Amino acid sequence: MKTLVSEIQSGFKKYFIAGLVTLIPIAVTLWFLKTVIIWADGFFKVFLPPLLYPERLIGRHIPGVGIVVTVTFVFLIGVLTRLYFGKKILNWWDQLFSKIPLGKGIYKGAKQFLGTIITADKKAFKQVALIQYPREGMWAFCFVTSEVTGGVRKDLKEKHYYVFMPTTPNPTSGFLLLVPEKNLLIVDVPVDEAIRIIISGGVVTERSSMAS
Repeated sequence: MKTLVSEIQSGFKKYFIAGLVTLIPIAVTLWFLKTVIIWADGFFKVFLPPLLYPERLIGRHIPGVGIVVTVTFVFLIGVLTRLYFGKKILNWWDQLFSKIPLGKGIYKGAKQFLGTIITADKKAFKQVALIQYPREGMWAFCFVTSEVTGGVRKDLKEKHYYVFMPTTPNPTSGFLLLVPEKNLLIVDVPVDEAIRIIISGGVVTERSSMAS
């Protein structure tokens, strides 16, 4: 009798664990996807005028529709900016923001930075380098933008460079650092390839060798 009970308990435990091993990854994946879709729906709304909110267009909220509507809207805006009429509107928009004291700097800076990230502008990001971060012995990718000059340079005892250290997986956010030249390890990696490494979290690795 005890043997039968033990076998039943053992079998139940065995199959229960097998069920957990099967269901937990599925549940975690579905939960993650649901969380991402809900977050993305809310995030992408900042790009849409209220009249194009999915709830107003179809009368109810359907998860994921916001992403589709936003992607379509952004695509159409991109097409419009390539047309003559669209370019005129874009130029007018640029002139409008150039007259706003605070908005001028933010708009121009954001536009130039996004252009650099998307097109991998090598003139803006002069070199790819490594700096020791967050502690000695650990290295992080950064982009050398320019040499520190002017009043800031006068207060520094040695040659420094402005470097931008992006975050993963979103390279449009990060830190602006003033780093001594001796603490920069310049690497033989193209800017666009370094950006791919950062976005992929290292899944896409560089093919170039590091410069000494």
